[in-house]
Amino acid sequence: MPRKLIGWIAILFVILLPVSAWVSPYWDLYRLRTAVTERDAATVSAHVDFAALRDNLKGQVTTRMQRTVGPEDANPFARLGAAMAALAVNPIIDAMVSPAGVMAMLDTGRVGLAKPEPSAQGNNDADAAARERRDWSLHYREWGEVVVGTDAPGAGRFVFRRAGLWHWDLVAIELPQ
Repeated sequence: MPRKLIGWIAILFVILLPVSAWVSPYWDLYRLRTAVTERDAATVSAHVDFAALRDNLKGQVTTRMQRTVGPEDANPFARLGAAMAALAVNPIIDAMVSPAGVMAMLDTGRVGLAKPEPSAQGNNDADAAARERRDWSLHYREWGEVVVGTDAPGAGRFVFRRAGLWHWDLVAIELPQ
């Protein structure tokens, strides 16, 4: 093999490797969207770190509940209610963070148990068309983390982390305010 050809192959490799790594979240999210559309739970599960996602959501919900009660709240009933709510959060989040739950969140663009607003016609075809038109955006936070969001009201943002050079896992969801 001539030296010139080896040099060009090396240059091509040096250029294509970082470009393919930069494009990889777009490709992985395309595959994830296809899996959600086809209701392929195995493929969706391969793109989700369920333990990290559960921990993230439990932390956010617990923090929000503590903000509403506050540590200085002297009302013992408020503290009791907050403690009971904290006990109920874990099973709810465990049920929500399942392959079916994650597929529903990714399909609707909504996070949590809230139902999407029905379309004016009230049929499933119009709802599917509305989901298809929704503008999703992907932004790098850093080399190993991207955030995917939509313009829908009440929608959260999905945080993906690099798991290898070309694979991305859903590890967190930023709840809407």
